[in-house]
Amino acid sequence: MGLFNKIKNMFSKVEEETVEKEVKEEHTEKEEKEIKKENNKVSKKEVKESVEIYDKGLKKSREGFVSRLANLTNKYKYINEEYFEELEEILIMADIGVNTVEDFLDRLKKRVNDEKIEDPNLLKEIIVD
Repeated sequence: MGLFNKIKNMFSKVEEETVEKEVKEEHTEKEEKEIKKENNKVSKKEVKESVEIYDKGLKKSREGFVSRLANLTNKYKYINEEYFEELEEILIMADIGVNTVEDFLDRLKKRVNDEKIEDPNLLKEIIVD
C-alpha cells in the first residue's frame, strides 16, 4: 500500500497543480480582457475628446465659409464671371487647395452652362451638395 499511496499522492499533486494552473490562466485571461476593456474605454474617450476639440476648432472656419458663401449669393442676382472669381477666392481661403478649386469650378461652370442655371441660390445648393 505504500507504493499505491505514493502514486496516488503524485497524481493528486499533478491534478492540484493542473487545477491551480487552469485557475491562474483563467484569472489571467479575465484580467487581460478587463485591461483591454479599460484601454478601449480610454481610447474611445480620448478619440471622442479629440473629435470634439477638432469640431470646435473647425466651427469658426465653417461658420465663416458659410457666411461668405451666403453673402456671395445675396450679392449677385445672376451668375456671372465675377461671381465665379469671388467663389474661387472663398474656396481657396477655405484651404481646399488650388487644384481642387480649379477642378471644382470647371465642373460647376460646365453644369451651370449645361443646365442653364442663373439663380445664385440654386447654385449655392449645388455647391453645398
